[in-house]
Amino acid sequence: MANFAQTFIYDLTALLENSDVYDVVIWAGDPNGTTGPSGFVKDSSSPLPPTLHTSKPNQIVDAEIPAHFKKIKAHSLLLRARSPYFRRALSQEWAKKEDGLFVFKKPNILPCVFEAILKYFYIGLVNLEKYSCQEILYLLIAADELEILELVTHAQDFLIAHKSVWLRHNIVTLLHTITRHDEAFPKLKNHCLKMVSDEPYLIFESENFLSFEDSVLVALLKRDDLGMEEVEIWNSLVRWGISNTPEIASKDVTLWSPDDFIALEQTLHECVSLIRYSAISGEDYFEYVVPYKKILPKFMRKEILGYHLKGGHQQIPRSILPPRSGSIGSNIIKPKHATLIASWIDESIDPIISQYQYKFKLIYRASRDGFAAAVFRELCADVTNTLVIAKISGSGKIVGGYNPSNWGGKAKGLKTITTSSPWASRSAAYSYQQSFQEQYQRAPDAFIFSLGDGLDLKNVRLSRSHSRNNAIAYRQDYGPYFYSDLFIGDNCNIIASCWYNHNNYQKCIFYDLDDFEAVLKWHEEKDTQNGFKLDDYEVFQVIPK
Repeated sequence: MANFAQTFIYDLTALLENSDVYDVVIWAGDPNGTTGPSGFVKDSSSPLPPTLHTSKPNQIVDAEIPAHFKKIKAHSLLLRARSPYFRRALSQEWAKKEDGLFVFKKPNILPCVFEAILKYFYIGLVNLEKYSCQEILYLLIAADELEILELVTHAQDFLIAHKSVWLRHNIVTLLHTITRHDEAFPKLKNHCLKMVSDEPYLIFESENFLSFEDSVLVALLKRDDLGMEEVEIWNSLVRWGISNTPEIASKDVTLWSPDDFIALEQTLHECVSLIRYSAISGEDYFEYVVPYKKILPKFMRKEILGYHLKGGHQQIPRSILPPRSGSIGSNIIKPKHATLIASWIDESIDPIISQYQYKFKLIYRASRDGFAAAVFRELCADVTNTLVIAKISGSGKIVGGYNPSNWGGKAKGLKTITTSSPWASRSAAYSYQQSFQEQYQRAPDAFIFSLGDGLDLKNVRLSRSHSRNNAIAYRQDYGPYFYSDLFIGDNCNIIASCWYNHNNYQKCIFYDLDDFEAVLKWHEEKDTQNGFKLDDYEVFQVIPK
């Protein structure tokens, strides 16, 4: 069978561009020259289409049509065949003729956009590479209005695949624009919401945050993967609510009347139930939520208070949503740290993607369950794929490690050693000869790390195991034991029973061994040569999703 597609396309292109036989006139454009959404950052990487550079006044043949309109010719037969919108618009009930022509005015659609749509109608092709990102967005909106579903899908896919930088820079205006069109662009909306979930500061630290529409805020709060501390979400929500409630915007909360709380509740009515109060610590709840508790329903207040008074140990009440998946549920690290650690587990170059490959399940917290090594072993001994997070007393440094094996010592390499307690010289009460058994485990994917003070991710140190047999060790009187490179001892909150060295992992996680000043500074912060205490430590099971 011969293929004459190219000839067919050429002929239809000539019909569109050069035909004098037409029966539809479309005046496209804005009389004020402001067609389309505003507030976007210019996309300098994509030049404007030729039609915008070459348009001349003499292209407008009707003297009564303002210069920002453009006359576009088309054929009703083809429009009816290609578009449900025009099938109705050109019906006998709707269509009106002027001098034998169907005339349409589309002031909300740019001329270059309508020309692109017509080309798609005639030859089934549209080259989005030649349009700026703003124009592609306008095309997307116009395609939705004209019910061209396949073009709506194509434009969304193109922006997501090729214009991620522009989407990120224009996320605020973009979300407002998309949200105003209900659920017309689900792919693009979900992509943008996911982008904000991964980088919440794009929205919550934006200078335009306080002018956000409530529909955008509700869509974000519904996200289970919003990677931001819940108390920070609450504080941002209250700030937005006060700013958008004029009668209380300039008042101190301690001077509010009952009517003021009612006004704020009305502003935030759809939002307050979307906060994950179980992910807010008791201390933060009483400091940040309680001053505004009157905007919460009474039954919810009672259940949240009971939950926190019991230390968060009971089952989460039905009126309270569970923590977000983007939150690790840690008292030590934040979602941004979990994202980074997930990429180390996954050995991925994309931390954002890696984070959502795993769920972090808290199985032990020393400040909650006790600092005794026996408690750690009872709760964690047979659990595989565990993440240990610890906060060092005094310095506030955060260290930890990942063990893909278990802590039960079910491996080869058992040996008995007699040694002095490492902190005997510093504490006479613990000066004694101790006989213990150590057992080593293979864990080639194990690693240890330091997050520094947790504020600047540029200061992190990662050290992977380089030993085939001695990555993880087991001792009855110790907690997590990453050989001698990092281990946590019994009752480490009251004695400096935690220890570090540099043996079976790639590097020391506390400092560069050849950096004398760093070594000296580290030892000045501690009571013993290599031992230290902990404020707290946590163990999470890492579960693939």
